[in-house]
Amino acid sequence: MALFSDENLKENIEPIDGALEKVNLINGVTWDWKEGGADAGVIAQEVEKVLPEAVFENNGVKMVNYGALIGLQMAAINELQEKLEAKDA
Repeated sequence: MALFSDENLKENIEPIDGALEKVNLINGVTWDWKEGGADAGVIAQEVEKVLPEAVFENNGVKMVNYGALIGLQMAAINELQEKLEAKDA
């Protein structure tokens, strides 16, 4: 699934600060659905605490826009790279 990501459609673009710390607050988990079947991913309530823009609610059920987590992951990777480079310097 493709999502709109064109810079021309956006304003107030800001980097995600503290991305690595935020990623560390979100657990990757597996679970069994109450109605059957197993799955893996994240818990919306955990994501909402650190990246509320990635969570929305529909009829009282919280859902995660997994595409929004990619930006957080990319920012965390960039922070790790900066730490590695600083350590090597």
